[in-house]
Amino acid sequence: MPPSLCAGIPIPPTYEVYVAAAKDLFVPLIRHYNHTYHSNRRLHIPTIDATQPYLPNMAQTLFVDFTTQAHKSALRRADWQRLYAFIRHCHGRRVHATRDDVYRLLVAAGFSLEHAAEIADVYEHGRGILRQSIPLEREGKP
Repeated sequence: MPPSLCAGIPIPPTYEVYVAAAKDLFVPLIRHYNHTYHSNRRLHIPTIDATQPYLPNMAQTLFVDFTTQAHKSALRRADWQRLYAFIRHCHGRRVHATRDDVYRLLVAAGFSLEHAAEIADVYEHGRGILRQSIPLEREGKP
């Protein structure tokens, strides 16, 4: 298996590699554009903190409860219940957390890449089921 794959899942580049590649590709183009059109365009790369997924307070609390108490190698019944509570909360409060956001948060919390991918898939599947079966109440309409 190539070193860029872990259990068939591509390993994303580090932030430093991403920044270096962006600078190598775009700085010469921007410099040429600025010289040609007498402009002052600049390359803006968000800080590493700005690239981290954001969860509102209660969603963050439920997520931390799940990740700190979960058996990271094999989830138990109570772990699944905490994950489902997190999914229900995210659906009910319209938290904009994608599968990839949850995956990144799980990896940051210490889950293996493969296990984090599986749990993130469960999250996405759960959100999809709730969207189909339990529509959110609209203002003034049940």
